[in-house]
Amino acid sequence: SGCALVHPVRPPMRSQIIGAWAGPPNRGEVWRFDFNKDGTGTATVAGSFADKGLENLAIRSWRLDGFDFEVTIDAPRVMNEATMRFTGRASIGVLDLHHESRYWDQRLLLQRNEELQRALSQLDAKGR
Repeated sequence: SGCALVHPVRPPMRSQIIGAWAGPPNRGEVWRFDFNKDGTGTATVAGSFADKGLENLAIRSWRLDGFDFEVTIDAPRVMNEATMRFTGRASIGVLDLHHESRYWDQRLLLQRNEELQRALSQLDAKGR
């Protein structure tokens, strides 16, 4: 019998969060987050919450503390809130975020946009 070598999972570094993240459609919306070095950025939502199909929202702040992740964005115009706060877990390549309010309960599972594009390209190649 052998002994398996276990490597501890390390939380992502701030530099691994910077950039574009996107996820599959969820409840009729598709979200993309672009995180800047200065703790701000842009969130884009397409679908039922977006005015005229697409809405760009300011990321007011984002914070990484170990695996804990928090992002505050301007709320889509159709919501009766000024901002939305997502909290959740960050790992290398995946953000698992949740927003809950009296109007809305949403879970987003986001991947680095580059990794998502690579996966979609692989699926395209297999479909040919």
